[in-house]
Amino acid sequence: MYKKLANSIVRLLLALRARTRPRMPSQTLFDSAWQSLHASTAFRKLVSLIPGRGRQPSFNEHLFSLISGNIPGFYDALELPVPAPLQDRMTRPQAFVILHFHDGSSFVSKILIDRGRRFTRIVVDPESYLRTLGGKFAGAACARAVGADMFGLALALKAARQGDAICCAIDYKENKRAPYSRVSPVMIEFANRNGLDVFFVKSNIRDSGRAELLCWGPFRDIDAEACAERFIDLFNTHGESRRALTVKYPGDAARESRR
Repeated sequence: MYKKLANSIVRLLLALRARTRPRMPSQTLFDSAWQSLHASTAFRKLVSLIPGRGRQPSFNEHLFSLISGNIPGFYDALELPVPAPLQDRMTRPQAFVILHFHDGSSFVSKILIDRGRRFTRIVVDPESYLRTLGGKFAGAACARAVGADMFGLALALKAARQGDAICCAIDYKENKRAPYSRVSPVMIEFANRNGLDVFFVKSNIRDSGRAELLCWGPFRDIDAEACAERFIDLFNTHGESRRALTVKYPGDAARESRR
């Protein structure tokens, strides 16, 4: 209910702004709506009532999603710089791994697609992911997806040997109703075993409405659990959003639930 109301307000505001200036560039339209809604105490209160899906987005994340989701072609036109640690790796043919936590955005895919960098994402529902990606970006042909299971890991390794960047969100839920509160070191171990550099990224929305990717790395041949702890620390000490996260292997969580 609250999200529908917030969406209706955003659509109305965008329609009014577009009527006063037809053919307004998508970023200009976004900025105009952002300035009005970001300053509204009442709208901020409304957005705080929208339930999260496995995590509770910050106000800036919610607002960015609401506005961008109502501007056709916004993601295609969005200018998103490649973080400095990744700039060199993006142009080289060797594989590397990009890890992050679930954040509801497609910024990692965006920087790869914009530069035609072939990549494979490990995800629970590959078909749904590719369908959604194709609806956002015209040039998504460089994207592939595999399942989040042992067979998917084997396919990801094959893709890495062909030079693909490998992308994966490493936080997970212990059950369907639980939040994303656990962080798995499995992909860090995967990278260690196969000699792949790891980069950790975090999507961040500034108070200005500008989107950015924060990035750290490369990490290589370091203890997987300690590295996962480091990622949590980086996430919670940089950028706008914060989350309660702990490191736990998925198998450990399953064993505890059966006790």
